[in-house]
Amino acid sequence: MRRRTIIILAAVLTIAISGCGKKEQQAKKTLMVNAQSGLVMRQAPDSNSPKVILVPYGEDVEVIEEQGAAVKLGGVSGKWTKVTWNGNTAWVFGGFLKEREINSSDSAIDKYYKMENTLYELIKKYKDTANDIDKYNRLVKNDLIESYKSIMTGPELTLWINSIKEGSLNSGYFVQIYNGLSKTEILSKKEEKLKDDELKIVLTVKEEEPYNLEFAPDLKTVVEKYKVKNITQADFDKKTAGIDDTELRFTIRTNAVQTFTMQLIKGSWYIKKIDRKLIDSEIVF
Repeated sequence: MRRRTIIILAAVLTIAISGCGKKEQQAKKTLMVNAQSGLVMRQAPDSNSPKVILVPYGEDVEVIEEQGAAVKLGGVSGKWTKVTWNGNTAWVFGGFLKEREINSSDSAIDKYYKMENTLYELIKKYKDTANDIDKYNRLVKNDLIESYKSIMTGPELTLWINSIKEGSLNSGYFVQIYNGLSKTEILSKKEEKLKDDELKIVLTVKEEEPYNLEFAPDLKTVVEKYKVKNITQADFDKKTAGIDDTELRFTIRTNAVQTFTMQLIKGSWYIKKIDRKLIDSEIVF
């Protein structure tokens, strides 16, 4: 009987220890601060409790425990959560904590190639403000800048933001930034890891661009600019005999290599730098 009691006690102890282990694993869960202005750590699970420290947006905190009942603060629902950050252990409102999303480098590339769609979606979104051109331009441009901030960093981001700020939505230069991006076809792709937080992606792409010769000085300029390989001046003259330059439109199909340098920042891949090298093109009537 005594032996049986010892075995039962041992089993109970084993279960208890196992349960503690599971609780410990749960306690080590890591979440990201999702409040743009940062999240306040407090001494107790109460919004009136003294502040300990402000945890900046995007920082990871280690969860220790959660209170059972959810509460609502500022229209956001969540549980008071005890966390550890930067040597501090205190309470935060869990409504502004979330699991970190690990984005792939492909998702950043996809966003880059969808920018033309983004432009036209925004133009449609803000069409009701088109009578107030200053407001209209400001709203569209602000959203575009935020879109680029989600996929780029450093000098490349600065270059594109300046292009957006300085250009008019109706200017050829501004629209040219986005022209053809959504039509791009990726023919091949290679990846090379430069560092733990840096990745180089080399894409061979095929692009199509509608062209009107009215905006070019002559065919020679077009051929040199795009490295057109399938037509001579004599062939071009035969095809376009009798057609006014103002009506002459054709498509340029371009093969190019685009090299994206990606940087891993707080669990997400961002485009750090873009290099584009033209291979050749052909004119299609």
